[in-house]
Amino acid sequence: MAKKIIIIGAGIGGLAAGCHALAMGWECDLFEMNDKPGGLCTTWERNGYAFDGCIRYLLGSVKESRFYDEWKSLGALGSGVALRNSYLTYESGEGQPFVVYKKLPQLSDHIAALSPEDHDAARELVESVDTIRQGIAAGDGTERGPGDLMRRFARIEESSNALTVEEYCRRFKHPAIQGGLRSVVPPYYSAFSLLWMLSQFSLGDGNWPLGGSLDLARSIEKKFISMGGRLHYRNKAGKIMVRGNRACGIMLDDGTEVEGGAVVSAIDVHQTLFSLLDADRVPVRTRKWFETMRVVKPVVQVSLGIKGAGFDCPGHLLRELDKPVNICGAEQRAIDLLCFHDDPSLARPGATVMTCLINTEYEFWRLMARDRTAYEEEKERAAAWVINEVCMRVPAVRGCVETADVATPVTYERMAGVWQGAYEGWDFNRATCRVRFPRTLPDVKRLYLTGQWIKPGGGLIAAMTTGKETMQLISKEEDGV
Repeated sequence: MAKKIIIIGAGIGGLAAGCHALAMGWECDLFEMNDKPGGLCTTWERNGYAFDGCIRYLLGSVKESRFYDEWKSLGALGSGVALRNSYLTYESGEGQPFVVYKKLPQLSDHIAALSPEDHDAARELVESVDTIRQGIAAGDGTERGPGDLMRRFARIEESSNALTVEEYCRRFKHPAIQGGLRSVVPPYYSAFSLLWMLSQFSLGDGNWPLGGSLDLARSIEKKFISMGGRLHYRNKAGKIMVRGNRACGIMLDDGTEVEGGAVVSAIDVHQTLFSLLDADRVPVRTRKWFETMRVVKPVVQVSLGIKGAGFDCPGHLLRELDKPVNICGAEQRAIDLLCFHDDPSLARPGATVMTCLINTEYEFWRLMARDRTAYEEEKERAAAWVINEVCMRVPAVRGCVETADVATPVTYERMAGVWQGAYEGWDFNRATCRVRFPRTLPDVKRLYLTGQWIKPGGGLIAAMTTGKETMQLISKEEDGV
């Protein structure tokens, strides 16, 4: 009889782990508290518009990407992708906008045309990005590639990891170029993360999967079920059962016990360790993550359903404000907009969806949510501010906004149980770029953790890859279970 594994959470990490478990010959039961897959990788409908709550761009969207085959093996990308030749347009209000083109020659030429004095810095940037691209292609940044190439790769990695993105971008003179590059990844990340991201863009990667987040999750759900996996929706795990020092299954909220040879938790790690387990089983070293490590700063998402299409707005626009303004309990210096002209599945013909992410603090919304009236008023204020800013930049939108929806960190917490509303888990910076959250606990055998919380920075790639890696670890450690 096949070995049985229980997975908690049907997000991308749980679904990926499930597919790999089935491929390795395990029976697999996957339990999800909601009525659909995806977890935070989701889309919701409001008045005929589909608002995407996760994907801004997808790595692995083109065959040249090393992540492409993995997505395809999970049954994803069947709806196709909308190819985009740039990641971001940055408008500073002074002079021409700066466009973060994906192809390196186009990016280099654009920088030279916009700011001739930045020619040398642009050449160094492009050479570094190209070396990283070649190094990854040759051996994923390891010694397997050609010696000279990998030595150059290592030098670039070491020197750029010693700088933040903010520090690296100061070598450019033009403020719009500084601002645009600084916005590819958070400015306090290591500069290597910026160069690495540009190397992926240089492959033509980082596009929009048609249908969005829920369609992506549904496609993997379909693969999981076709392989013989069993999905149990509206079944929330209440406790991980442990006998002696071994996880032996889960108890659902309704008291039902489900036994298995191993348990994989693909949900928020704080919820796993401090709600589903006896907290005394969590080692001190693991507890310290929650005391000392930062989580990704939460956001408020304002989504707009707009009657009209084809108006003049880049797919991804970051626009500096004339002066800072306090919205959502934090100072805003720019407005960050996504326009989904290129995905007709999100709106009816002749209509468009736009979304805006606003930086915020979890504590602001936690306290605000105690007063429902004040909470709703603050959401309305955020929506009104976004609509006004959009109309100032795109006058054709004025009077055409039919629907506005606001999701806060409290929304993410309620929807998926994420700790402090951190939609991408642990923060990624110079201190965390080489560390991994423990996948196992020394005092609880046969319990494994997977998903985006395992790799600082999180995101869909982390969720997908940890699903496979966790099952490889289980296959190695649990042989004969």
